[in-house]
Amino acid sequence: MAEESSERYAGRGVSSTKSEVHSAIKRIDKGLYPQAFCKVIPDVLTNDPDWALVMHADGRIVGGEERMG
Repeated sequence: MAEESSERYAGRGVSSTKSEVHSAIKRIDKGLYPQAFCKVIPDVLTNDPDWALVMHADGRIVGGEERMG
């Protein structure tokens, strides 16, 4: 099953392991919570320490700002 899935990805010209993506982003700042699915960074729009920005892996801001703490 895994091999079949991998072949489908390869047929579309992409990697099922996302190794290219991991290689491209390995030196990028991981944000406040490096193990989080979404990147969480300080609120650089208002510089308010009580708020943070949450970005999905595709670069979109998710749910606007999130209050810290």
